Amino acid sequence: MDDGGRYYLLLRPLDSLATQILAGTEGADAPFWSPDSRFLAFHAGSKLKKMEIGGGPPQTLCDAPGAAIGDWSRDGLILFADRQGRLFRVPAAGGSAAPVPMPEGEARRFPRFLPDSRHYLYESHRGRDGVDAVYVASLDSPQATPLVESAYAPFFAPAHSGSDTGHLMFRREGTLMAQRFDAARLKLSGEPFPVAEEVMQTGAGTSGGPFAVSENGVLAWRVGRQPQTQLLWFDRAGRHQKALAPGQFRDMVLSPDAKQVAVTEGDTTASDIWLLEVTPRGIRSRLTFHPAADAYAVWSPDGGRIAFGSRRERAVQLYWKAASGAGAEELLLKSDTVVVPTDWSRDGRYLVYTNLDPKTRNDLWVLPLLGDRKPQVFLQTEFDESHGQFSPDGRFLAYQSNETGRHEIYVRPFPVASGGRWQVSSGGGYQPRWRRDGKELFYVRPDQKIMAVGVNAGTAFQSSAPQELFDSQIAGNMLTQSYRYSVTPDGQRFLVNTLPDLEGSAVTVVVNWAAGRTR
Repeated sequence: MDDGGRYYLLLRPLDSLATQILAGTEGADAPFWSPDSRFLAFHAGSKLKKMEIGGGPPQTLCDAPGAAIGDWSRDGLILFADRQGRLFRVPAAGGSAAPVPMPEGEARRFPRFLPDSRHYLYESHRGRDGVDAVYVASLDSPQATPLVESAYAPFFAPAHSGSDTGHLMFRREGTLMAQRFDAARLKLSGEPFPVAEEVMQTGAGTSGGPFAVSENGVLAWRVGRQPQTQLLWFDRAGRHQKALAPGQFRDMVLSPDAKQVAVTEGDTTASDIWLLEVTPRGIRSRLTFHPAADAYAVWSPDGGRIAFGSRRERAVQLYWKAASGAGAEELLLKSDTVVVPTDWSRDGRYLVYTNLDPKTRNDLWVLPLLGDRKPQVFLQTEFDESHGQFSPDGRFLAYQSNETGRHEIYVRPFPVASGGRWQVSSGGGYQPRWRRDGKELFYVRPDQKIMAVGVNAGTAFQSSAPQELFDSQIAGNMLTQSYRYSVTPDGQRFLVNTLPDLEGSAVTVVVNWAAGRTR
């Protein structure tokens, strides 16, 4: 990230400590190389793009809203997955993305081509007991063959001077594993064996895991445990106060009385929701225990329940559970698409959630909690709308949208979105939060500054010019569904998930990694 808070791709030769910012890659993620290493493909601005490393601006290949991990075959085909786990293919020269045959209801992630350019590896959350597993499939058929359970982020490492056979490589917990694999016959042999321990785990917005292997036997991985963040208190002037205990936190929200914070701890493949007291005792209690990824906690207005998303099937579904931990969770909403809860109305009647639709991108939906609980669309356009937040009086909904080409914060009337629209941010904005009395609206600017906007919601909605409060030091990329900060009811203190300490997270490079290890 540069001084303006913008994210870029960086290039670093293995024989140098110097890094180079790749111009034109602002906001890019999930990079992957062409087979000849001349081009780099990446996702940015809801497009799949490529650029020649030797020079030249990025070229758009196709529309790719929410695209994640991809790969580039030897015969000039690109395969990529969207946020729903649907696979698409497009010529490396550009064109329209075509869907890859898949069974209805399945999600396939981290696709990686095999040498024949027709078969590919992928990860899917449909193994035994709902754990992630690695499969192999063909571009021409929806059928797939399971290879390894409890495995993530697959790669194929071809035979080279230090190895007489190819290997399937994958991450299992924090260890990089390898197993002999005949890519022509699609058969494993022997037993998997560890290659590297304490390989840092990363989320789905990366190129499939913090390791990579070349065709000539060079292996690189990032060393270290999952980076820990810390929840740090700030006042409105940006003065630090005592931090809470560190952890592998992804999203967080304060309870209505600001005495507890619900956090998601873990990575995108395995996480749970924990409750942390913000008192000096700092007692931690675990709320969810399912092996799937539970995340995106939202408190009920009385603090008695917590709604959350859980990836226990193909997509994230909505559940709720007593905040005391008593009893089992209850399924609130079963959906064919990923749904992420973001707020609960003060009268207790509605949950607002983001619906990740492959056709209309991110949309805002409302789930009534009384009556038949039939979901209702609030705002559905060709743009991304997310992070919905009810005003305290329930008359308005704040949210973020990229309708202008970058994300800004908007407010619309509730429950009828067509009654008006007001932009309250300037220069970009993410993750709105209301003050409890409804007189201020907060958001994060792209440079990570916390901003405050005065609100007058009398007969007609009015807002003041945004005011900069402080530099939040917020952790992670803002282009996610996670909330990275929360604010006390009086708007005077902010609890922020701050940047991790990356000490000890060096990159290790090994040549002929398989020499003497083939089994």
